[in-house]
Amino acid sequence: MQQTHTLPSALKRLGLITLSAACLQLSACSPSSEALYEQARKAAEAKNFDEALTLFEQMKREEGATLEQRYQAGFGSAEVHLARGDIKAQAAALEALLQDKSMAPYRDTLVIKLEDSYLKRAEELGLGDPQLIPLLRKAIELNPQSKARQLLTERYMARGLEELKAERFDEAEQHLISAQELKSADAPLNAKVAQHLREARLKRYMKRAQKIIDAQQDELAQRVGYNRSEQRFSLSIEVQVEGRVSRRNAEELTTKATPLAEAAMSARVAQLLKELLNEPNEGEPNASLVQSTSWTTGAVTLAKRSKRVKRDKKRVWLTSMSYEASLSLEELLRLAFRVHEQSSPAAEPAAKPAAEPAAKPAAEPAAEPAAEPAAQ
Repeated sequence: MQQTHTLPSALKRLGLITLSAACLQLSACSPSSEALYEQARKAAEAKNFDEALTLFEQMKREEGATLEQRYQAGFGSAEVHLARGDIKAQAAALEALLQDKSMAPYRDTLVIKLEDSYLKRAEELGLGDPQLIPLLRKAIELNPQSKARQLLTERYMARGLEELKAERFDEAEQHLISAQELKSADAPLNAKVAQHLREARLKRYMKRAQKIIDAQQDELAQRVGYNRSEQRFSLSIEVQVEGRVSRRNAEELTTKATPLAEAAMSARVAQLLKELLNEPNEGEPNASLVQSTSWTTGAVTLAKRSKRVKRDKKRVWLTSMSYEASLSLEELLRLAFRVHEQSSPAAEPAAKPAAEPAAKPAAEPAAEPAAEPAAQ
């Protein structure tokens, strides 16, 4: 529903007082211009808007009309459109004035009024209207600091979320990048945009990677302990810690060996990422980026016997500890995405099938074959 504004208050608010007062400064107004203005003003007050517009147009085209008079007539027409609630027509009238190079002395005033008109029109249209984005971009062109920047960011974000919900991830990314590139002054809004953009990229990555995993399910079940029904990987590693195990120091050795086991499991998970998805694309997976992963720890078993080996020309006792863990497919894919983000933040990951399984790490050497019983 269009809102009607009272013309006199609008004219006075914008400096469009009676033409006769302006003439006192310009000393260039003809009696016919003054008469036309008075007639237009009275017609507008009586809400005879069509008549008022006709009179302002006649005033603008009056032979010998000065620049100030033509500006007053064009500005008056814009205010009549506003008074009758036609914001679109008001904007068109202001645009016509702004495009007239001779109106350069009034540019600042016109820019302020036109930006305000665009914002009012945007409120009428609502976020779902296809005319909204071009309109807000016009406001930003006029004033880079315009509130339109925030409104446009919100619109792009809303469209991105619509596409994300529909699982159209490429389209979602496109809209969210457009929102991000606007660089709104609203920091919390920018944070939301960045969060949704990452979510769109993550979900797209996981959808693509899932297809790669599905194609390898039979092989994975045999090679890396993949449970197809639960979609979980069962992993195990073995580490050695210096020290001879006994009943008294078993807990101490377990505590000492646990960080080594966790680091080794991080490396194993990183290797699994490389085997399954060929990620990251450059170099070997960085195990330090896997430390924060939330695998589920299973059995942790310290050997009951220790081995005596030669190390650095000395004979030392080493005790083995086995460490088991399980990791869901979803956790693994989220981790793959995070590893790629931290390895190369500027790039968005694209899952690729691995050409050949990577070789397993070489077993730790140097253990002598003879084993001795644990000290009592």
